[in-house]
Formats: sequence, C-alpha cells, structure tokens
Amino acid sequence: MRSKWVLVLATAVLLPLSAFAQSDGYYDRSYTRMSFVQGDVYVQRAQGQGYEQGQINLVVVEGDKLGTKSGRLETQLGRGNYLRLDSGTQVDVAGLPMADGQPTKFHVLGGSVYIRVATLDREKNFEIHTPDASFYILREGLYRVDVQPSGETVFGVLEGAAEGAGQEGSIVIEEGQRVSAADGRFVSEPSSLVARRDDFSAWNDTRDALFAQRSTSTYLPAEYVDYETELDSYGSWVNESDYGSVWVPRGVDASWRPYSNGRWVWYPIIGWTWVSYDPWGWSTHHYGRWGWGAGLGWYWIPRDHWRWGPAWVDWWGYGDYYGWCPLSYWDRPAYIFNNRFYGRYDRFQHRDFRGFDRSMTVVRRDQLHNRNIRDVAIGAGRLGGQMAGVDFRGGRPGFASPTRAGDAGIEARASAAFSGRGARTVDHGYAGNGTRLSAGEIRSSGSFGRSGAGQARSIRSYPSQNGRNDAFGLSSTRPLASGSRGYSSPSASRGNPSSGS
Repeated sequence: MRSKWVLVLATAVLLPLSAFAQSDGYYDRSYTRMSFVQGDVYVQRAQGQGYEQGQINLVVVEGDKLGTKSGRLETQLGRGNYLRLDSGTQVDVAGLPMADGQPTKFHVLGGSVYIRVATLDREKNFEIHTPDASFYILREGLYRVDVQPSGETVFGVLEGAAEGAGQEGSIVIEEGQRVSAADGRFVSEPSSLVARRDDFSAWNDTRDALFAQRSTSTYLPAEYVDYETELDSYGSWVNESDYGSVWVPRGVDASWRPYSNGRWVWYPIIGWTWVSYDPWGWSTHHYGRWGWGAGLGWYWIPRDHWRWGPAWVDWWGYGDYYGWCPLSYWDRPAYIFNNRFYGRYDRFQHRDFRGFDRSMTVVRRDQLHNRNIRDVAIGAGRLGGQMAGVDFRGGRPGFASPTRAGDAGIEARASAAFSGRGARTVDHGYAGNGTRLSAGEIRSSGSFGRSGAGQARSIRSYPSQNGRNDAFGLSSTRPLASGSRGYSSPSASRGNPSSGS
C-alpha cells in the first residue's frame, strides 16, 4: 500500500492542475454529512475506498456503510431530514437523491435508528429496507426501526404514516402504531405504541429540540436554514454595506483562515473535498463565499444562488507545493495585503508569498492527504524566498488519492465494529403492490419456519426492560412545522397533516 501511494504522488508531480468538478446529476442533497458523532462511529466507503472514523462534517455518499459500536451518530440529510443511529447499529446508504428525484433509501442491517422526515417531496420518496420488510414514508413525521438480534424487525410511527411491504402484500401503519415483521412476512398487525422512554429516545428528543429552536431574526436563505442553529451558537451576524448580513465566527485565533482547520478527502464522484474540523464548518465551507474586514476579520457571505460545492477555493501549484485560498464574493481569489482585502481580481502574480500568508494555506504535495492540515501548513518564513510567483489557476489537484494514509488502526477498529453480532443483510426490497393485508392474513402469514417449510410459528411479543410489550419510546419533542422554517411541504399543500421539523 505504501509503495502504491508513493507511485501516485510521483505521478502527481508530472500532472498539471486541472478543473475537477463534481459529477453531473448530483446536487446538494446527493451528499450528506455527519452532524453529530459520539463514541466509536465508522464509515466503510463505497467503491473499496476503505474505512474512516466518524467525525463531525465528514461527507457521506451513496454506497457508504455506517456503523456504530459504542457510540451514536446523526446524519443530516438536508431540509430538516435526519437519520440517527443508536449504539450497535449498521446502515447501508443505498440511495441518495439525484437531480432527477431519485428516492432516499437506507438498509438497516441491525440495531436501532430514528428517521426524522420534515420534508417529503412526494409519497414513498423515502424508503427504509430491513432484512424482514420494506417501509415507505407517506407523510412527514418521526419513525423508529429496530432490527433485533432475534431475527425480527419492529417498525414504529411516532408521527406521520408509512406503508410496510412484505412478500404477501402491504399494510399502512398510522401515527402511534407499530408493526413487527420477520423473513418477509408481517407477524403482527399494526398495534398501539406504548409510551415508554429509553436512552435512545431521550437522545433523539434532545436533537429534535435543538433544531426546533429559532432565532429572533433569520439571515439565511431558505435553502440554508438547516444550519441556522449552529451558526447562531458559534458566531454572530453583522451588516456589511457591500453584501448585507454576513456571519463572523467566534473563538478563532489570529492565524485562522477559511479552509485551514481540517483536511482534504478524495471521493470518486466528487473529487477533493474539504472536511472542516470547525463544528460550524459544513455550511461555511460548502456554500457561500468569504470576505475580510480590518475590524471584523474573516466573515462568511451566504446567498441562495450559491449551491453546494466540495470546496469553494482557488488552487495554486508550484514545484513540490500546493496552496489554496477561499473564493471571494466575486468568485476570485481572496487576498489580504498590507491589511487591505482584495477580492475582485481574476489572477494574482506576486513574487513574495508573505503577501498571501493571511489568506492562503500551503502544504507539500505529499502532505495534501494529512489528517490535520494545520499541523503541516507551511508559513511565510519558509516559503517567502523560494517561490517564483503566486499564480492561481483555479483547478484542483490533477491526481486522485484513493488511499486513507495513516488509517491502519482505524481500519482494524472499524472492521471489528462492522463484523459485530446481530447484523444481517438486505437481499432485496419489497414493493408496496397495493394489496392490503387483512388482520387474518397477517396472522396466517406466521405459519412458516426459518428452519423448514411448514413449521408453525406464533406471533411473538417483544418484552421491554420495564416489562411492557413495546420496543419504542413514544414521547417525542415535536419541532416547529416545516413551513415555519422555509421548507416546502408538498403534503401540507394537499391537506395532509405535517409533523416535520
């Protein structure tokens, strides 16, 4: 593996900088992020890209597998939609929306998840498949799935409605109901949820309540409102005459500049993508642009016409070095010289790197993959007299980085997490074919056996720790209705109830 990485880098020296845009057909909801990480959380990358340890703002793409060992994970899906994993859970990200309206699909292989759906473009545009049954979301709401080690799935609707599908037909699960399935058949008809709380439901309530908070003033475009809470927590809004309301981060030191606290990760369908270690860094490094003022320092400028991007930077390459700086409001390199900000110029050519040191980050080519760029960034004192000039060309590095250097320990821990007991496979999904099963049909469908055809099987109960026959916590904090936060709610316009965030 080491020799392969050296070969890639050696080849990279000979390649020019080139534009490396994301693939056609993708848009901002084609890429999700980890918005909360606690404990041992891992991702197994699609297309054989290896393992990574979970961290806030890490990009999640279609085909990835998420796993928690002794931790919890929240993945932000956009427009108020969230997927939350309890400890000991594995989920395949089977499908994320494309520009053509492809549905969101998750395979829950084991463990427990909550799905908060605040925005649903159309019925059944959100799918959850388990080894035992498939479930299609019919209305905005809150849903819980438990894929149990005993070999059964329990699906509950705390808010909203869903259709469950198996081998013999489908059923509708209304708000306040749950249903059980095993081996493609429903082994209980929809029954009432019993109000009960566990640690996972309490944590889900806390996350919902956090995003239900609203600022007294909203400065963000409607497409950005998912990030309102975290921006309010870590910065403040001020008015700049040239741009209107801009956001200024709190608690950053004098050497901080955009795209400096984090790392670069290469993804097959996106290319080089910035992963910010700043807790507020997702929106400010994948949307909008940056400016600088002598009295403010760096500030972020949001506009609704700026869509998601892997990183809004301009690149520079020279000899053994790569450098980058944020793009300004005019989509030009952001440059500070003699305490004055320049952001309108298409190209800069300057023989002294010290003029760029407050906006540009530079590393050696072989450190572009480093897990902490700030530790290997090169200061002006080391480069000031070594550069023939700074000439931004606008392209990304012209080589791929398919390896995750330094991740040997992570790979071992992640492999252990994904090989944990209790996880099964989803061989295929069951389609809702319109055949509604009656109570009698559901009961009779229990006459099958896992070890042989014709073996009788009774409907099972699911004892909880407190002795109640329920696997869910019904209590939940209902966030604000979706329309109050700028989300479109197609079902609400049809007169259906909406209980999204």
